[in-house]
Amino acid sequence: FIYTVIMENLVLYRKYRPQIFADLIGQNHIKLTLENEIKTGALSHAYLFAGPRGIGKTTVARLMAKALNCQQRKVGEFEPCGQCLSCEEIKEGKSLDVIEIDAASNTQVDKVRDNIVESARFTTYRDQFKVFIIDEVHMLSTSSFNALLKTMEEPPAHCVFILCTTELYKLPETIVSRCQHFDFRRVDAKILAGHLKNIAKAEGFNLDDAVTKNIVSLTGGFVRDALSMLGQVLSLGKKDIRIEDAAAILPRSDFELVARLAGFLIGKNAKEALELINVLVEEGIDLEHFTADLIEYFRKLVLVKLGVETDGWQETTEQLYTQAKEIETPWLLKALDIFMERLPDLKRAEISQLPLEMAVIELCGETL
Repeated sequence: FIYTVIMENLVLYRKYRPQIFADLIGQNHIKLTLENEIKTGALSHAYLFAGPRGIGKTTVARLMAKALNCQQRKVGEFEPCGQCLSCEEIKEGKSLDVIEIDAASNTQVDKVRDNIVESARFTTYRDQFKVFIIDEVHMLSTSSFNALLKTMEEPPAHCVFILCTTELYKLPETIVSRCQHFDFRRVDAKILAGHLKNIAKAEGFNLDDAVTKNIVSLTGGFVRDALSMLGQVLSLGKKDIRIEDAAAILPRSDFELVARLAGFLIGKNAKEALELINVLVEEGIDLEHFTADLIEYFRKLVLVKLGVETDGWQETTEQLYTQAKEIETPWLLKALDIFMERLPDLKRAEISQLPLEMAVIELCGETL
């Protein structure tokens, strides 16, 4: 069973990796700029892709490499054909003109000099550009950055550098200033949910909306994590997957219980709140996920108080608007601060519910 789950995750992640820009979800602010640069030929010699893990930085870097070296792409176009020898080799990681380097395992200056500096001096093997994709570039040593900087200051015309990082602040300003910088963002929840539904449909599964919503909520807009979790859900083998089926895989929470606990807290009823938390533990509900849902619920209460439209959760929409009338915004902000502060503690607490109980007591302390 474990082997099946692992294989399903790998298949989904690789099978649905975007092969053209049109397949890329989210990141429109980046996609439009790069498409225009490829179309017009107004390219930079160095690009810096920064942002959290699993949202498409390396994927976009490979799309750039494919588009720049596509043998059938015509002038004024930006999409790679995906069928020529160059596109196929880049897809399979076999292109001699696209050099991918994991900086986490190539931090030493001699490796950077051999893999990048010396290689950049020579012309391309066959394609128009020699593209260097350096993943986790912030892991390079200081001496390695200095070696890379010399090449980036006077780059050969046939070279394009694409640096990817999850920790932008660790990069020297001298490197950042020589790159065209793009910030990648987590994918919008509705866009990611639709993407998961489409993949499930393509695989022959019907996925309940509540399941996709739960996956998106759990993975926080990270595409790779969402596809991994979707693979686990699809491995259940059922063609119609409901939320109760997915509960065997996904951490369990309950939006109705979230609304009920919020009601106890708004009413400053610490006793009922603490009793509910112990019920959650007995029923095996994931307290970390539950607390994240509670934080989201309080966020939506703030938005309602401020007159911002929110769809809430279908199960709790009525309670959401009723409770928003019963409490003031400063108290909601205090509740958000307390629960966000306690959320990390849930991962390492010896008594699983203690951080959540402490948050309840702190928020309702005046009645104890």
